[in-house]
Amino acid sequence: MRKLLLPILVLLLLATTVMAVDTKIIPVKDEILPGETATYILRLFNPNDDVADMKLSFPADSTWNIITQPISHQTSFKIPPGESVDTTILITPGKSVEFGRKHTYELMVESNTENYKTIVGIDIFLRSPLRRL
Repeated sequence: MRKLLLPILVLLLLATTVMAVDTKIIPVKDEILPGETATYILRLFNPNDDVADMKLSFPADSTWNIITQPISHQTSFKIPPGESVDTTILITPGKSVEFGRKHTYELMVESNTENYKTIVGIDIFLRSPLRRL
């Protein structure tokens, strides 16, 4: 009986293992001039057998304007098991942001279901209006 206990425990642990949601940023328009908006796709894949409750958190920085499409993804949303969800992220820098260099905007992706958190770095190239494209 004791010989069977260890394999059974291992199988139970493997059966209850929860994998992290796969997170990918796809740049659509990552080089912008003043007054323009950068566009990215955030693709999240849920490899688990249960629905993942997701939440996006944006830094409290008034120099950037962030909008998600759909707008409901700015609060929380669900990903069915084995499926992907795409969220469009639109980022517009404020007037005080320095142009002529790369900025990295940090987005927090959380799953309440899995106690999973990750920070996704979004690189934005702010072109100087004085330089030719």
